[in-house]
Amino acid sequence: MTHIILESIETTLEVTLVIFFLMVAVDFLDVYFRGHIKNYIEASRFRQYVVASFLGVTPGCAGAYLNVTMYMHGFMSMGALTAGMIATTGDEAFVMMAEAPVRALLLFGGLFIAGLLLGTFFDRLQHRLGYQGCHNCELHTIHIQDHRHDWVHYFRVHIWKHILLHHVLRIAAWTLASVFLIKMGLFYFSLDALVHDHPALVFLFAILIGLLPISGPHLLFVSMFSGGIIPASVLIANSIVQDGHAMLPLMSYSLRDAVIIKGFKVLAAVVIAGLLYSFGL
Repeated sequence: MTHIILESIETTLEVTLVIFFLMVAVDFLDVYFRGHIKNYIEASRFRQYVVASFLGVTPGCAGAYLNVTMYMHGFMSMGALTAGMIATTGDEAFVMMAEAPVRALLLFGGLFIAGLLLGTFFDRLQHRLGYQGCHNCELHTIHIQDHRHDWVHYFRVHIWKHILLHHVLRIAAWTLASVFLIKMGLFYFSLDALVHDHPALVFLFAILIGLLPISGPHLLFVSMFSGGIIPASVLIANSIVQDGHAMLPLMSYSLRDAVIIKGFKVLAAVVIAGLLYSFGL
């Protein structure tokens, strides 16, 4: 139990600190350049999809964290964020690159293209359904004091009141609770045994385990694919649904948006990876 608590605290500190620094960086650049960077990215949906998918496909969770941060600041649409979430494979990307670099690059390229196409489709579907995500945090505003480079105002309003009190504390609480519950579940239930004992359900397990908003459990499918135990379609299904730790800060900002994006990714995985699986790939 003690090691689970310590690991949960360690993961929470890691995620929270990275998100904090990224939020400060995005906020500072937006304020310093008086919103021009935001306007440049926001002006073109295609540009948003490319930026989000590129950041998502970069190994690790930092790029996906940055996508969530820009979404919270109103830089990109919910479809662009979805594109980045589809493209990312979290920390598992490093293992894929080490074990099978060529196949890893092919997977990353496929996820990048899938992110572009599905992100576009998501925004159009969202528009038809009339749903608007929690776009642009209401506390992120450029004030008159910012134009005067009033750094006391910037620290008090932007960093302390907006980022730390409004976002970081919630992110830390959500991350700690989520990671602790997941690690407790993984401690009592062996994923390896579950998957190996039910090979016929491995495709379903790949999607269900992909729902977990942390890095780690997904390595099981990377290892199984490298060992020739599962086909590429199963790894693709897991890769589409999972997003490393990147979903944790989004859950703290808008649980509804997080659930909708996850649901859309599950449907995408069922359709795309399901077709590949049916063809024996």
